[in-house]
Amino acid sequence: MLYSLLISLFLVFNSGTDSKSGLKWYDFNEGIKEAGKQKKYILIDFYTDWCSWCKKMDKDTYAHAAVMDILKKNFILIKVNAEDSQKRGQYKEYNVTYPELSQGFGVTGFPATVFLNPSSDYITLVPGYVPADEMSAILKFIHTASFEKMSFPDFKKSLSSK
Repeated sequence: MLYSLLISLFLVFNSGTDSKSGLKWYDFNEGIKEAGKQKKYILIDFYTDWCSWCKKMDKDTYAHAAVMDILKKNFILIKVNAEDSQKRGQYKEYNVTYPELSQGFGVTGFPATVFLNPSSDYITLVPGYVPADEMSAILKFIHTASFEKMSFPDFKKSLSSK
C-alpha cells in the first residue's frame, strides 16, 4: 500500500505537467525528440530558482488562457534551469551542461525564452519577462512562420488591423 502511494506521488510530481496550467513541460533532450516526432515548434524557458521574474512569468504569462491555448496546440515546451550543471542537453552535435546550453543560446539574463523550429534550428531569443498579451503575439508570429516573411512590428500591425 505504501509502495503504491509513493509510486503515485512520484508520477504526479515528475510528470512534467504543471498542475496549475495543464501545460506539459519537457526536459531538454526529451523535448527536442518530441518536437521532431510531432513536428511542432519549440519554446525553451531558461530560468533560475532565485529569479522572481521567472516565477511571475510562470504564474501570469504561461498560465494565461490565450497563451496556454496557443502553446498546447502549437509548441513543445522545454524548461531549462540555467544553473543546473548536473543536467546535460544534446543540441545538434554538442552534449553540454544546462549552464553551457544557456550560454550557447546567448542567454545573459532570466527569464529568457528561446524558439526553435521543429527541426530544432534556432529562430530567436526573447530576453526578460514577457506579459501575456505580448507573448500571445510572439507565439502567433512563430507558429505561423510569419518570421520568415515579415518583421515582428509589421506582424503586430497586421494583427491590430484585423
